[in-house]
Amino acid sequence: FYTLGNSVGAIMTNHSSRKTLHTVGVGLLATGVILGVCAFVLFWDQGSDLTTALQQMGSFAMGLQNGLLVTTTGYANTVTTSGTITDLGLILGQAVDGTNRTVEKFKKAAVLFMLIAAFIGGSFFGAWAFYGFALRYNVGKSACFTLLLPVVGYVLLSAFAIVHSKANVPQEQLIPARASQLVAAVSAPEPRPQPRFVYGSYLACFFAGMIDVGSTRVLPESPTPTHVTGPSVRLGMGAAAQLMRDSTTLQEQEMFITNLKLCLLFAGGSIVAGVITHSKEWKTRRNAALGLIVIGALLIDVVAVRTFFFTPLSEIQHVCGLSMGFQNGLLNAVTGFSRTTHMTGNLANVGICIGQASNPAKVNAPLLFKLETNALLSLAFIAGVVIESLIIEGNPSTEKWIMVPAVGLVAMGIISFCFDLYVRSLISQEAELTHEPAVKLIAKKEHESYEKSRQTFWAGSFTDNIQDVPDKAYYGGELDEDDEASNDVQEEEGTRAVDDQGLGSKQAA
Repeated sequence: FYTLGNSVGAIMTNHSSRKTLHTVGVGLLATGVILGVCAFVLFWDQGSDLTTALQQMGSFAMGLQNGLLVTTTGYANTVTTSGTITDLGLILGQAVDGTNRTVEKFKKAAVLFMLIAAFIGGSFFGAWAFYGFALRYNVGKSACFTLLLPVVGYVLLSAFAIVHSKANVPQEQLIPARASQLVAAVSAPEPRPQPRFVYGSYLACFFAGMIDVGSTRVLPESPTPTHVTGPSVRLGMGAAAQLMRDSTTLQEQEMFITNLKLCLLFAGGSIVAGVITHSKEWKTRRNAALGLIVIGALLIDVVAVRTFFFTPLSEIQHVCGLSMGFQNGLLNAVTGFSRTTHMTGNLANVGICIGQASNPAKVNAPLLFKLETNALLSLAFIAGVVIESLIIEGNPSTEKWIMVPAVGLVAMGIISFCFDLYVRSLISQEAELTHEPAVKLIAKKEHESYEKSRQTFWAGSFTDNIQDVPDKAYYGGELDEDDEASNDVQEEEGTRAVDDQGLGSKQAA
């Protein structure tokens, strides 16, 4: 239902002329109406089992909001935090390079931080309101009254958007990321990105699914370490429970510290990944391979320590969170698109791609690439969950089975490292014939093999990697010569495709 909601939101914005505040207002009003119906059912429900149906309606509503705002703004993922935390961690980590400490990077980090803070703040106020209502009403009515609060917010936001859409205000001032979305929407040149590292991302996603189910089976009531949207919600709920100690249980209060640790460790792993990939020369197959070896060795070590020294199970959960934040950030930075530990963004991308394809002009190579890779990443994660569940079924000592994906990550890293050595030897032989320095030629070849996937044509502007979107395009300004030099391929092809469609100049489009 969440993927379906993203599809509907993308259908509403499947043409550039529809990416307006008016469309946003209509979509937010629809979201509010759906949640209002859920609140009405909760109020009048007298014990019938409608929980699943209401959750599905809520998932659809959140998908609708997400698909609508992501396709309109080009970056604002508003219902999950895993990808946002990863992007923020990468930007902070990459700041070790002085060239990355710019005002534009700071602004991007501030935007990401505000999205995270708003999400956790919403969880806090929602839980606080629910606990307050629960002092006087039953669970159903308390949930109803709590749900009505965002419904009112959606109605007000919708009215604001629709009213301002009627004003003579340039849309670029109200929706600043339109330029980056335009670049991603138009046709891109062939060939497709090289598939080798794409296959590696699928395998890493498979192992992440195994680690996720293995760690959550260790502590059945614990949050998932591979995607921290759930822990972010529980973090806000735990903070509200701490505030209302007299009316909440000890278990609800303990959610705050537990989930705060997990979110910080996941973010810490992303920051480390950002440090390792702080420049394009560091975004290499070799660094990705070495990172995977470190992740697998760390997980093997913590399970071994647990076996011999009886480490608390919660520590395994925390190390899994740190490792998965590191893996997600590392592969995301190297490949430019691969979210390998959390599936909400990938499923959103699948829905958005399907919705955008309702406009035949949008059905191009980049869109199909996004659809295929995000669908396969999601399936690989699910396959990992299923296989790990079958492996540990009926086994009381489940934590040791985390060794299986850990060993797989080490093996994958070693194989990738050896392959990198082989490729470098071939390039060195070529360098001898061309009399070009081997180190320079190796860096050039590897950069070319990865660069296409990092362009916003192929992977950006949906729920991925806003730190790679050109700064001026991100804020809706005019690109200067330096920006165009760094993004020359996509800008030239994007402008040409726009002109071919009869939309005029880039600025007018």
